[in-house]
Amino acid sequence: MVDDSALHQRATVMLARAEAAAEAIPHRVARVRALAEIVRVLIATDPDRARRLADRAERTASWTLSRRDRRNSRNWLCEVLAATDPDRVERVAGRMPEAGAKAAALAKCAHAIATTDPDRARRLARQAVDTAATVPDGSYSRALVTVAGSLAVVDPGLAEGVADGITFPELRAEALARIVEWSAGGDPRRVAHVADLAEDAAAGCGEFSRALKVARIAQAIGRVDPDRAERLACEAEDLAAGMANVSQRGDVLSSVAKIVAGLDIERGSRLLDRVERLANTTTGEVQRACVLARIADGFVAVDAGRAERFVELVERIAAETAGDGLRGALIDCVRVLVLLGLSRSGAAAMAADFDRAEKLAAALNPRQNRSYALAFMAPRVAVVDPDRAERIAAAITDAGAIRAQTLGFVAVALAAADPERAERLVTGIAEDSYRVSASVRIAETWLKASEPVTPAKASADPPDRTRRRVPWLSRRSATPRAAAPDRW
Repeated sequence: MVDDSALHQRATVMLARAEAAAEAIPHRVARVRALAEIVRVLIATDPDRARRLADRAERTASWTLSRRDRRNSRNWLCEVLAATDPDRVERVAGRMPEAGAKAAALAKCAHAIATTDPDRARRLARQAVDTAATVPDGSYSRALVTVAGSLAVVDPGLAEGVADGITFPELRAEALARIVEWSAGGDPRRVAHVADLAEDAAAGCGEFSRALKVARIAQAIGRVDPDRAERLACEAEDLAAGMANVSQRGDVLSSVAKIVAGLDIERGSRLLDRVERLANTTTGEVQRACVLARIADGFVAVDAGRAERFVELVERIAAETAGDGLRGALIDCVRVLVLLGLSRSGAAAMAADFDRAEKLAAALNPRQNRSYALAFMAPRVAVVDPDRAERIAAAITDAGAIRAQTLGFVAVALAAADPERAERLVTGIAEDSYRVSASVRIAETWLKASEPVTPAKASADPPDRTRRRVPWLSRRSATPRAAAPDRW
């Protein structure tokens, strides 16, 4: 066991190495992102050094010649530092010439500091909304989706007003669905009202998009209104039943299966029975296997036996058809077997599931599909079987980003339990940007372990939940909307 002082020293050395590696990254956008990640961790332990690095990252973003790269650099800087350095985020966002990017940066910063500095969060939220109003028509609605989703936790009333001004039904439904998700733990009457608006918007979407939005709303309100969640799940199932596209049907049913997490046992069982029954109506063995593999991960937490049965069916059909048309289904099965293994209480059963997952992944072809399956598996098994995780990461044969990222994820997963192995793995990553990213997260884990800090809770007044009408947002034609209740 490493003592706290040694762990803190090790984290300091790791951050110093990360800083040197970040300076060596040739691509400026990646360099800015790497420096910003280091700043995010350093700001609590070494604020002077953090400010110097942040200044360097900001200068690097300004020196980037390409307009797109300059915008991306500033976006990364704002996103990473939103919670820790709102002053800098506000200054950097002010220099963004694109109103949409500026509005998104301000909204995300407001979201990040909503609990620690609610007054400032509200001010940034209104500034983001005002900025979004200047976005050209072509990008206006997309900008508002980002702003509305980020503001839901800061000021649900303002977020609702922003979403109400979005022109396109699909984007308006997306924004309202995000608001439902973020406000699901708040006032039930407001949640119900926003869900009504989201349902109205989803009704104007295409069949596939509507089904996904409806399932998403149901998942968000399952714990608040289980009856409504079940009704919406049935609506999504009915839409899925009419879809000829097997991939789309699988996506919708997979989303529906995840609604079970917010329902009681009786409702959840009925829902899973209907999902399985509808999946089995898919014409053709291969197509049916694809849909069952897609929905299986939704069954793992609540009915592991059924999930395992779906995997066995896919394996049998794959053996009969030589895997033709089942690459996506086999990758889904690898994911399900890993999740099943992690849910087992016995080491032997866990190892058996991991063995099956490795065997399925090894049989995948072409190489990229196999790499993706192994990349999913390695970091998830790292905590329970680090030797296997390291072996799986090493088995990724392409020498590009997938292997580097996977080694980084495994190292981060092992940081707390096995610092020496984590350090060895991260040192072996050849690509500077991935090595920096993993090093920063490992150092952050060590710093938290060596100097536990209990964050002080903000004692500010709760945000005003009165719906805010924003007249200039009404660019679409006037449409009768359900009035918000007078009181929440």
